[in-house]
This record gives sequence, structure tokens and C-alpha cells, in this order.
Amino acid sequence: MTLKKTSSSLWQNRDFLLLWSGQTLSSVGTAVSLLAFPLLILAVTHSPAQAGFISAMRSLTYLLFVLPAGALVDRWDRKIVMVVCDTGRLLSMASIFCIGIFGNLTIEVLYITGFIDVLLGTFFSIAEVTCLPQVVNKEQLPSAMGRTQATVGIMNLIGSPLGGLLFSIQIFLPFLTDAASYLFSLVSLLFMRVKFQEQREPTGQHLVKDITEGLHWLWRQPLLRAMALVTSGSVFFGAGLTLIVIIIAQSHQASSEVIGIILSIGGIGGIIGSMIAPKVQKHFRFAYVILGIVWLFALLWIPLIILPSPLLLGCVVGAISLLSPIYNVANMDYRFKITPDVMRGRVNSVSRLISNGLAPLGLTLTGLLLQYYGTKMTILLAVGGQILLALLAMMSSSIRNAHILDISHQG
Repeated sequence: MTLKKTSSSLWQNRDFLLLWSGQTLSSVGTAVSLLAFPLLILAVTHSPAQAGFISAMRSLTYLLFVLPAGALVDRWDRKIVMVVCDTGRLLSMASIFCIGIFGNLTIEVLYITGFIDVLLGTFFSIAEVTCLPQVVNKEQLPSAMGRTQATVGIMNLIGSPLGGLLFSIQIFLPFLTDAASYLFSLVSLLFMRVKFQEQREPTGQHLVKDITEGLHWLWRQPLLRAMALVTSGSVFFGAGLTLIVIIIAQSHQASSEVIGIILSIGGIGGIIGSMIAPKVQKHFRFAYVILGIVWLFALLWIPLIILPSPLLLGCVVGAISLLSPIYNVANMDYRFKITPDVMRGRVNSVSRLISNGLAPLGLTLTGLLLQYYGTKMTILLAVGGQILLALLAMMSSSIRNAHILDISHQG
């Protein structure tokens, strides 16, 4: 059993600070390259279709490998997995910069590096979230998850504007920046002393059996099953929010700078939400937190139908982004505390697949609805879907009867 710090202050947990700082900087670097990647593809190929194909390839790669990644992360040393993934992603991003500057960057190179980046990122993200309960103690876990959610807000707030700025200076500079961020993450991992998993013996099971075992384990937990399905529905109906915001803003002649400011408000909301998430979890029942947020996700869209404006768009984006980490922290804290360490990789990967698997379909339908029926009808359908989802969540006895204070003493 790994000995972790008993202090309730995360600022005194050296290993967590190393992990968090490394991943915060790495996430900003990732956001920088994510913005620059389609811009670079267009610059190299002058083909929007190629940009679409590579984006689809990246999404498909994640969906194909997230379940095997969870099973393998439960088998392998998680720290070694993360070190290898950071090293591979560093080399992948650095190769784009070097080939672009000194050689002939082709579309084939971009496909290969894009595939490597997503593949290794899938393994890394599963290992990172799975190791967190080993890095901090149970009392620190909600605050630690709040900090990791803050990383998402910081990434959204800083990464995209920085990526655009760097790309305007030199089109390959964002990828050198991302490579440098992976180097920082790699060094922070190497300085960590804590064990990333409990001692366990190899099972000798086939990989497919490991994967199905994780799926069956999650499905037998009523609250985990219900939360995965509710999250999946929420992601499906809300997947097109950014696209809707852009379309409405453009209809009001908002400049690209104004649109960037509107979306960056989401980063601010995410940071605030991540800071207050542990306190919300401490003082309110789990059911109130989850059901309240699911209802707010639906109701916050309605003002966009009645009186759409750039200012209102910013408020809606900020509010939804504030609520998201509160929802995520409550959901993840429960999942972490009832899942055995030996199963965490598989359970987390299954949960991610169920939760995010419908996002590409939601984005596609949003685009089609916007093109053929306009923003008001698209928002009405999204609101209707979210309200139906909230009603179904209220009908779930496992969600209604769950109490966050009871959960905090499990595991």
C-alpha cells in the first residue's frame, strides 16, 4: 500500500503539485497545437476536406483505443505509461517543427503525427486520471479533482489565443511550444516519488476479457451506470454549443476577436467552477448537485432563443462552463472511491466511452440542423432533449437516493 501525505492541504502534497503543474502546462501546449493543427493542414494542402478527414481520424482513434487503453493501464506500470506517452508526443510534435523548418512537410507526416499524438494521449489521460487516488488521500481527492478541472479552464482560457498568436508569428511555432510543454510534463513525472498503483499480480487474462470485465463491473453499479448514461445524453445535446455560439455571434456581426472573448469566458467560468466544486460537494446532497446542474444545462439555453446577443452568449457560455466542473468532480469522486485500484483504468475508460461516444453524432446533427433549420429550432430541440434527460434523471432512484456525504465515506 502506498503511503500518501495525511495533510489535508494539497499545497503540501509535493507529488500532486508536480503532477498538476506538469499537466497544466502540457494541457495549454495541447490546446495551442490543437488550434494550429487544422490551420497547418489548410496551409499545407489548401483542402478543407483533408482538415475534416484528419479531425475524423483523431476522433476515431480515440474511440477505438480508449477501452484497450483502460485495460492495459490496469496491467502496466502507470508511471512508465505516462513517461513513454509524454516522450512519444514530445517527439511527434518536435518532428512537425523540424520537418517543417528543415524538410518537406507532407500530408502523410501530418496523418502519422496526428495519429501518434491522439493514441498516446488516450493512454496518458486514462493513466493520469486513474493514478490520482494514489497520489492524494481521500480527503484531498475532491480538491485534487477540482484542480484538474481548473486545468481544463486554464487550457481553454490561454491555449487557443496563444495558439493563434504563435501561428501568426511562425506556422510551426505552436508545435515546438507543445513539444516543450511535454518536456516539462515528462520532467515533473520523473521527479514524482509516489507509486501510481497498488501492488497487484498479473492475471494472465486475455485483453478482451479484461475490457469486458471493466464494462460488466461498471454496468452492475446502478449509480455509475445511471451517471454514465446521463452524462452521455448531456454531451450529445450540448456538443454543438460552441458552433451555435459562433453562428449566433456572426449573425450579430461579431468579429473573430469578440467570438474569441466570448469563448474565453468559458475558461474563466471553468476555473471558478473548479474552485468551488469541493465546497459544493461538501454542503449539498449528490442528487441535488447532479439533478440541479442537469436542469440548469437545459434552462440556460432558453435566453438564447428569446434575446440572443454577444453579451448574453458570454454569460451562457460562462455559466455552463462554471457548472461543468462541479458536475464532473461529484461524478468522478464517487467513481474513484468505489472502484478498486486494479479496475480503475478499465472503469474510467468505459465511462469515458459511454459519456463521450455520442459527441461526434451530436456535433454532426447540430451542424445539419443549423444549416437547414436555423439557430432557434436547433436550440429548441437541444433544450427539449436536455429537459427530457433531466426528467429521466429524476426518475432514476439511484441518483435520487445518492447522498454525497455517504459517498465520501465509501471505498
